[in-house]
Amino acid sequence: MGKPGFPTPPPVGGSGRATPSRKQPFFTPLLCGAAAWTADMVSFEISVSAITTAPPERIFAVLDDFGNWPGWMPSFERVRVELPDEGTPGPGYRFRLRAAIVHADMEVVDFTPLSRATAFRISFPPLTGVNRCLVVPLDDGRFRIERVDSLHLPEFVVGLIGPRQRQRFIHLAGEFLSALKQQVEDQHPNGSSAP
Repeated sequence: MGKPGFPTPPPVGGSGRATPSRKQPFFTPLLCGAAAWTADMVSFEISVSAITTAPPERIFAVLDDFGNWPGWMPSFERVRVELPDEGTPGPGYRFRLRAAIVHADMEVVDFTPLSRATAFRISFPPLTGVNRCLVVPLDDGRFRIERVDSLHLPEFVVGLIGPRQRQRFIHLAGEFLSALKQQVEDQHPNGSSAP
């Protein structure tokens, strides 16, 4: 079982492939079907992936720099990142994302050389989930970045989320991965940005 406020979801069953966008052919979106895991919760899983030449250390240096997320992450222009006064990112590290009306409490739940995961709880609409980024080394020296978002929604909210909103979730995950890929590939190995 997860920590209080961050339940560990069971596996999500079923799957269906969404059509990749012609504008971003390096994405492989996958939206898995919904499966009830408690009497009043429904889970959705969204997966996207991209290929990069950036090594895992550079990818995770960008991801672990929570305070700079608004500088490169899509849809974060008006989001404030509230970090604790002490501590460094690692398992159990907590921080908050705050927008004008809503906030999300975040906790790092996985922190390995090839993966990161944060559990989250959004204030409204009320939902929880886990965002995972995995880096898979490929035989040709490149790396595949996999983002897997597991969303856990109250059943009454699911009725408000139709196919269009699910496609928006996929689109947002793809935008995130595109921005991350650009951010890590635009950086020199020493961490400075390319001219």
